[in-house]
Amino acid sequence: MITLAYTIRRALLVAPLFVFVLLTSGCNYPLFDSTLFSDDAWIASDGDSYRYYRLTQTADSTTAQLSFSGFYGKHSVWSIEATGETTIMLDLDISADLRGRYKVCFVAADKQVLSLGSQPGRSSHALELAAGKHYIVLVGDAASGSITLHFYHDPEPRPYEIKILL
Repeated sequence: MITLAYTIRRALLVAPLFVFVLLTSGCNYPLFDSTLFSDDAWIASDGDSYRYYRLTQTADSTTAQLSFSGFYGKHSVWSIEATGETTIMLDLDISADLRGRYKVCFVAADKQVLSLGSQPGRSSHALELAAGKHYIVLVGDAASGSITLHFYHDPEPRPYEIKILL
């Protein structure tokens, strides 16, 4: 005959196992919808949504260096508030050890998205700024590697302000 004490003891043994399975089963479940990687409306939307397994970063108003693994989502690096029309230069250096899907995007004030780089190597880009707020956004899907971004500024006074978002 099964006693109440036996039932309670059995429940106490099974409950931790059940909790362990619940907590660890989600560890390998991707929290990122891979279809968003190519969705310009999502990339241009307000707010960031990202996670890194590992991230090392340094940044100021002209240079950002990131080394990462397990990157999913979108992560804004800089916002650029322009008070008038101007052009700025952005250099990218994406490491040769890049794995997964990864891209650097320029989101203009009118929410247009321009992909600046997704392949290893160096590239330079002239970014046309209209009045308004623009963003440099990183987008990843199971991405690992490192990247350096560098702005070349016009001499003072500048018709824009760059803010670090990292």
